Amino acid sequence: MQLTLDNKTIDQLAIELIQSVVGNKTAYVTLSGGKDSIVEVDLVRRSGVPHELHYHRTGLDAPETIRFIKLVYPDCIWDIPDRTFWEGMLSNGLPRRLQRWCCGELKECFGRGQNNIIIDGIRAGESNSREARNCFEACDEDEGTTFLHPIFRWSVDDVWQYIDERKLPHNPLYYSGGKRVKKRRIGCILCPMVSKFEAERQMGMFPGFVKLYLDYSERYVQIRRDRGTPLTQQTGREYFDWWINDHDS
Repeated sequence: MQLTLDNKTIDQLAIELIQSVVGNKTAYVTLSGGKDSIVEVDLVRRSGVPHELHYHRTGLDAPETIRFIKLVYPDCIWDIPDRTFWEGMLSNGLPRRLQRWCCGELKECFGRGQNNIIIDGIRAGESNSREARNCFEACDEDEGTTFLHPIFRWSVDDVWQYIDERKLPHNPLYYSGGKRVKKRRIGCILCPMVSKFEAERQMGMFPGFVKLYLDYSERYVQIRRDRGTPLTQQTGREYFDWWINDHDS
């Protein structure tokens, strides 16, 4: 790994940061099955701090991701939300970029409180909104919770170099035609944050999920009609197509 001005490698600095922040507390460490989270988890393990490993079961991850987590991280605790994404969709509709109710219900509700330190694999380079954040943050919703992002300033190349040097197992979804796609993001299928191109790629890979989205879109359209607050779209297919085409806006 590259050396910093302190003549230390970036992974050494990350480990020291974890040790200094966590101390003797038990860190709540998140795992998504993506490249950033497997690096974050490895750094935590190397640091030797007390920790628990948690995966948020959204129900929207690819089967390959589920199998990878079960195989490589058998000690991981699975956090189950109070209701499924599909149940939430019947109340809230399909999530949009600025109205991602799903994140709050399926992910962000876990690990808060009790003076917790939550460690995740967030990186500044993933989006403009994340660039404005810091590697150590207080939780706005819960004063007893702080967040630590140990690879916050790492690049995509830094992440893959670490994975290769440490020979870490990683998600097979990063490969297409036998070649690794370094900048691919692994997460919820048809997340509103992915591009329209990526959404269409996922639709081709996971037709079973597309059928679920269409079935629940039809149910949501009918629920809105029964409430007396009908959508502009008349059918579930129209609603779903409108949503997919909105991915780049």
